[in-house]
Amino acid sequence: RADTARRIVIPLERAVDDQPTGALSGQTNIFFSPVSEAAVDSVLMAKEWMRPEIADVIDQAGVQKVRVLRYTIEGDTTRRYVLDTAGTLDFTKGLPLTFERVGELMVARASVRVRAASGQEVTVPIQVMYAGKYTYARITEMRTGYAEIGNRKYAVRVQPRSRGHPFYANTIGTRFLIDLDSDGVFSPATSRLVNGRPVASEEAEPDTPFALSGVYYDIESIDPLGSKLVLRPTTSTTAVAAGFKPPQFVALDLAGRTVTLSNSRQKPILLEFWSTACPYSDAVRASLT
Repeated sequence: RADTARRIVIPLERAVDDQPTGALSGQTNIFFSPVSEAAVDSVLMAKEWMRPEIADVIDQAGVQKVRVLRYTIEGDTTRRYVLDTAGTLDFTKGLPLTFERVGELMVARASVRVRAASGQEVTVPIQVMYAGKYTYARITEMRTGYAEIGNRKYAVRVQPRSRGHPFYANTIGTRFLIDLDSDGVFSPATSRLVNGRPVASEEAEPDTPFALSGVYYDIESIDPLGSKLVLRPTTSTTAVAAGFKPPQFVALDLAGRTVTLSNSRQKPILLEFWSTACPYSDAVRASLT
């Protein structure tokens, strides 16, 4: 019961997952653009660097940007990468990235000091990776701890959702994982089957309840440096998860009639969000049809 449960304060410890294998958490594309004529005077480069292109690695609002420059030199088509660790756009004093092959990926590791507008600073480990024509980056740091309720301990993992979020916050930019079934594996999938029955995702979303030992909680807070996570009891019962009431959804069908989830109880409902510009949506839509 939420009215008798207590807040749970979880001390978190730093951990690093720098093995680029399997499904990489927080991996997102980075997009290079040629250094424009207007920006040439503000971007400092060596004279022998040819065909320079620049991309954001960390670009969270209110946070000093971290950028990477890639270039070639005369007589060599190999692309070289330099990281602007100081945020000054002086790549002549930047960190050259050294890549190693890991499976199908070429991977470089580095640590960068990031400063927020609030004055807080943090050093985060990152990876820059490329395969074929695609380049990616991710923050490899995470925070781990345990939520204790009675005689149960639930492992907790908190990590940046993407390369653009080096500071932790109770927002979609931070991923919160709780090992609800204590099997040692975090399963963030939005729907899972265990013994043929649907069970809740092990990812806790901001402002969304989840169940621990039969009590509903949500995330109250996490500090920007990720040292402490606080969970609080809640009376909310609405969530996109097994065992909760679904949120209300209203839409028009192709005939212009209003369709609501509340009027479709006891019926299987599939909601698919897609875009005509997305090839993956096209592929899924064809199989559903």
